[in-house]
Amino acid sequence: MTQKSAIYELELDFLFKDLKYSGKERIKGEFNSPIKLNSRVDKINKILMDGKEVDFKHENDEITINREGKEIYIEFENRVSEISLMGIYKSITKDGYIITTQMEPTGARSFIPCFDDPSVKGIFKVAVSVDDPTLEVIFNTDATEDKVVNGKRIFKFRETPKMSTYLLYLGIGRFERISEEYKGKVLSVVTEPGKSKYGRFALDILKELLDQYEEYYEIKFPLKKLDLISINQFAAGAMENWGAITFRESLLLKTENTSFNMEKTIAKVISHELAHQWFGDLVTMKWWDDLWLNESFATFMGDKMVSIIRPDWKVDEEFINESLFSSMELDSLTTTHPISVEVRNPDEISEIFDSISYGKGGSILRMIEDYMGKEEFRKGIVNYLNKYSYSNAEAQDLWNSLQEVSGKKISEIMKNWISKGGHPVVEIVKIPDGLKLTQSRFTYLNKEDDYIWKIPLKVSKGKSQMEFTFEDKKMVSLMDFDMVDPNVRGYYRVSYEEDSLERFLNKKRPSYQEGVWLAKVLDDYFAFALAKRIGLDKFIDIMDKISKVNNYVVIMRLLDIHGDLLSILDNEYLREILLPYTEKVLSEVEKGDDKNLKVLKERVATRLAQLSKDYRKNILSSKLESLEPEYRLAYFIALAKEGMYEQLADIIRRHSDEQDTVRAIQALTTIEDPAILINYLDEIKERKDLRANLIYAIMGATRNPKFRNNIWDWINKNYEWLREIYAGSGYMSFMVESLISYAGIGNSQRVNEFLSKINRNEVKRGVENGLEWLKIHESLVEGFSRIHN
Repeated sequence: MTQKSAIYELELDFLFKDLKYSGKERIKGEFNSPIKLNSRVDKINKILMDGKEVDFKHENDEITINREGKEIYIEFENRVSEISLMGIYKSITKDGYIITTQMEPTGARSFIPCFDDPSVKGIFKVAVSVDDPTLEVIFNTDATEDKVVNGKRIFKFRETPKMSTYLLYLGIGRFERISEEYKGKVLSVVTEPGKSKYGRFALDILKELLDQYEEYYEIKFPLKKLDLISINQFAAGAMENWGAITFRESLLLKTENTSFNMEKTIAKVISHELAHQWFGDLVTMKWWDDLWLNESFATFMGDKMVSIIRPDWKVDEEFINESLFSSMELDSLTTTHPISVEVRNPDEISEIFDSISYGKGGSILRMIEDYMGKEEFRKGIVNYLNKYSYSNAEAQDLWNSLQEVSGKKISEIMKNWISKGGHPVVEIVKIPDGLKLTQSRFTYLNKEDDYIWKIPLKVSKGKSQMEFTFEDKKMVSLMDFDMVDPNVRGYYRVSYEEDSLERFLNKKRPSYQEGVWLAKVLDDYFAFALAKRIGLDKFIDIMDKISKVNNYVVIMRLLDIHGDLLSILDNEYLREILLPYTEKVLSEVEKGDDKNLKVLKERVATRLAQLSKDYRKNILSSKLESLEPEYRLAYFIALAKEGMYEQLADIIRRHSDEQDTVRAIQALTTIEDPAILINYLDEIKERKDLRANLIYAIMGATRNPKFRNNIWDWINKNYEWLREIYAGSGYMSFMVESLISYAGIGNSQRVNEFLSKINRNEVKRGVENGLEWLKIHESLVEGFSRIHN
């Protein structure tokens, strides 16, 4: 790609009821022959180059013009999709529909002919007319003109700053909003009619976060307005379109049914997308190889900023569970990928929107911030943003900026971590002279290599802490220490000598920080059990001892491990041994007054509804409207488990509250009768207004042990239809991975038949990860059977 930038002048004329539009487009720049524009629009009627009509070829999503010049004029026609959730599409609302867009990664070419490449930034001057004067149009920038002429409503928008095509947004429909002018900017939450009242929490959080980001970055938000827009059918969780951020409704609006955990999630998602307005939008990656630059930084910064405005919310501890542990899990596969991964064609982009690009990258940045110091790290980010504003940058540019400020060898260390998939395990053995440390790559399948990481190690003994860089295969430490990475900021696993570990496990009252460290021990040793580095019985003993520690992160990780085991093993004995712990935790958290205990209450009540008939009977004796939001999912699961399916189906059919709709779908997937579950999957599938939420049903169904034999026929029957909805979003790859890794247990023939029918190239990572997980899961089933049968 030789093109560097362009100016787009767009006139779009919409026939709203017909879901069609025509466009007149001028693209100005310095264009060399052959010019190649990306285009997936239906019809190109005419192309002029510098005012003269030219021949062109429009095939394989590309327009080729064998001329050079300074202005391309294009007349085109296009339709709005009623199925896909990428590009420009129809999103159904309670009283009608809106037209909306999702451009990342390559949806812009389905909207207009353009240079759909993040490195080719453009300035966009846009005018939109719509054939119904009661409709509103939303764009990235504010409207400078809004008038009705001959029955058409015409909007002209302020030209955008220089930006990449994947950040464009257009919305058309009937909207309702709450707005405030705040420090010279108009901030709004935009919803379908009747729901704007639920946006107050988001708007208040936005103001607080905006102050924090402008102070941290030392750069004011550059647009005159910022909209947070609720979208009913939306494949992503949220999208950082510059000045017009879109969200799933459940991730933006706080209703009377919103749990405290979801309230925190809303704040974190808003913060993540706001971080992008500078890191991603103002400064953009050159190519999708560095997608992680955007997503890792927003993952790290999003939680960091929420922890500043809500220091009592335990956000940093949740980061450990949600980002660190989850990414290390995927990164322990041999099929993992480096943080910075080569992307050769657009089909590969969606598959790297995963926990490596988000969670691992965010965890590595968190480790480097700890290594540099928070203020030095911040100054390096400011240096980077000032240097590359309104342009593109690569990972090396960020390392150089951090290095310039700190004087530390950041570039050398970071390259070491991002260019290689996987992570190390540090093994510690006592020797007469001190401690011997060994590092090697950790994988579940125990496939090592000779790679050596430069590990910024922090260690402690008592209250004293030391730090050094471990950059050899082996080293001897003359310093004596008990804990490695006591603050859980590193991205590596640690294997301790048995005596040292036992001393901590037998400690009666570990400090709160030691409790966080024990959560990391729990995560590491579960991984060691899956890799057969320790016996399953040994891990169960460790898990039992750590389960006595009353720590937020410990309980969160235990609940996740229990959930994984229940999805894999389908074993009554396992359910019986997990039940007492779950009942004990619920009893404790219901007595506490820390608001964060509500998060645990929701998780534990949900698990009990799956495990205990007595608990289901108890919760169903209450009226739903009298329960706290934290108990709603548990109540819905109790309905499903006790055969009261139609009450859940009614909630889904009404679809009046997005969060309850999702809860009801998740609950239905716990049904143990395959025939009934298939009927409800079919019913959800037929609802176009639920096509974005169908993924919850599928992911839940793949993890239902009672449905392992039946889900294959349903997926085979609906696979092509699912592709049409989710193509380009990454969900197809995630679905295939979950299907193979859970429903594949004991079903090798069905797995092979499925793989023989699909195009494996477009879900390559999902297939590879799923097959490796399947080996690990079946090995766990075999090991558990040996112990308890």
